[in-house]
Amino acid sequence: SRVQAWMKLSGAEAERRRNSPNYFASLLAEVRALSDTEFMAEIKKDVHRTLPNMELFKSAAGRESLERVLCAYWVRNPESVGYCQSMNLVCGALLNVMGEEDAFWMLASLIETRMGYYTKSMCALQVDQRVLHDLIRFHLPRVYDKLEQTEVQLSSITVSWFLCLYMQSPLPFDDGLKFWDLLLFFGDELLFQAALEFFRAHRDKLLSLTETEDVLELLMHGGDLGAGLDVGSIMRGVHRVGSLTSQIRRLRRFHQRSVIEENRLLDVGTARRLMQEHGFKDGEQVQHIWRSFIEPDPWKTLLTSCIADPVHFYNSFCKLCFPPEVLDAWRDRGLVFGLVDRLFTVLDDNESGRLSFAEYLQG
Repeated sequence: SRVQAWMKLSGAEAERRRNSPNYFASLLAEVRALSDTEFMAEIKKDVHRTLPNMELFKSAAGRESLERVLCAYWVRNPESVGYCQSMNLVCGALLNVMGEEDAFWMLASLIETRMGYYTKSMCALQVDQRVLHDLIRFHLPRVYDKLEQTEVQLSSITVSWFLCLYMQSPLPFDDGLKFWDLLLFFGDELLFQAALEFFRAHRDKLLSLTETEDVLELLMHGGDLGAGLDVGSIMRGVHRVGSLTSQIRRLRRFHQRSVIEENRLLDVGTARRLMQEHGFKDGEQVQHIWRSFIEPDPWKTLLTSCIADPVHFYNSFCKLCFPPEVLDAWRDRGLVFGLVDRLFTVLDDNESGRLSFAEYLQG
């Protein structure tokens, strides 16, 4: 069945087996124990506008099911992901195919194999949007030139495609399910191949337009967007899978470096907010601590939006707080490691084994 195939191909079934049989039920119990919070309010708001034409979500029971699964995932992964828009659409599509617990594990797998898409930094999504930009410039130069001439930002259209894995936009729901069949089998190169097929399908119409508003109307709202990207055209993309593998890999490495450099400093608004929330005298203190937070492994830290283990925390915290000669004097650093390991445990309020930057600042 589709459910069994998806669970197997995505790794969701294997991840479920690695956890307790009562894992999902325990998350739901934690959700029930929580009072209304900001994240719950955001989820409830999005639930009511998720796939409104689907019979499942015309009923209160269906909307409550969606809310439960999204809240359970927030409890599973609050530091790295929590909840972000588009997860409701992905989860809603899953619930139209399978039950709540299977949908939870599928959602976890889809998010955690694309961790940098849904984390607070969205760094992997930024990288893949730049990769797509380069692929279109190389493989569809006339389309690229038209987008440049009309000053249409490619990412303003394609970010939602990648976040929602093409569900509902630009594909209609049933074709979106078929696309997921192929995506789970062939892998994420199909995200790029499908985008290229979409622009190939609409190339002639796109090239005939001269106004920015008309290009945006075509790409975002015009006609039946999915008409040019049906299952047949997706299959043409499938036949090309493998042809972009090395190119995508090289482009990802290149753009990862630029995204890391761009994120070595917090934006001014974030730095000011954190300065006020945590009582720092100026924004430069916050920036200095942020640099120590990401420095031992910048890409991994940005990818997960947290410090993922005590060793990383030790390297970050010691560089921030202790000069090397002090560390060496503390019994070859053994006492310091014990101290910092204990501090990691204290700061890890929800015992997730990860520290967010806000938790790191408390240290």
